[in-house]
Amino acid sequence: MDIEQTKAALKDAVVSCPFEIVSRLFRAQPILRSHSLKMTGIELLYRGPLPFGDPRAMLEIDIKALEHASILARHYREGTRVHLNAEPSSFVHREWWSAMIGNMAPDMVVEIVERNILLEHRENLRRACIVAEAVRNFGGVVALDDVNASAIDLQAIKAICPEIIKIEKPAVMTALRHIAPQATFVVERIDSAEMAHFASALGAQEIQGYWCDYMASELVPAVLTPPGITASDFSFQPAVTRICA
Repeated sequence: MDIEQTKAALKDAVVSCPFEIVSRLFRAQPILRSHSLKMTGIELLYRGPLPFGDPRAMLEIDIKALEHASILARHYREGTRVHLNAEPSSFVHREWWSAMIGNMAPDMVVEIVERNILLEHRENLRRACIVAEAVRNFGGVVALDDVNASAIDLQAIKAICPEIIKIEKPAVMTALRHIAPQATFVVERIDSAEMAHFASALGAQEIQGYWCDYMASELVPAVLTPPGITASDFSFQPAVTRICA
């Protein structure tokens, strides 16, 4: 087999079995519309423990996330976003930028992780703004993750202007909507129908969590093992199929 044949075979493999390729390193969790439960996106979750104290190791994982999200984005093409996380500590490395530029595709969402007040430092926030602009220039979408309406979060939202804001406490949406009226709000850690109802009633457009994993169990390939499907302590109510009409 010559080089061109090898390239063609590899290309066919990516097209024919993207889920198996991605599943070697990542799981996937669906993101659903809060009213209809239509799947609007999936988030890649690294299968192993995350070495938060090792920036180099996190950089390697973030680059793998870009590469694998690109495979899924090209498979889904339109209508289903593919989310991946990116640590502010990765932004300083040329390797991350090269991977972002080489792999970014429409409907890919880079979630800037606001963990351990990393964006409190002016330089980190400046880099995040540059990253956000670059992601958009290459066709992607920007999300801000782990938002809780702290002063740091408010500053980051104003500076980065994320298209998507991910929160765990629905009650903070009221305060955040004043400074990000156009953003899509995703409430995470939805573990029951009641939590989904509450998030929807407060204005969340989308929801994510163990309960959503079950509601979208037929939409996400089993090989990607959404975490809620395998959680042993999850209490599922199979009779609920919609949040509201």
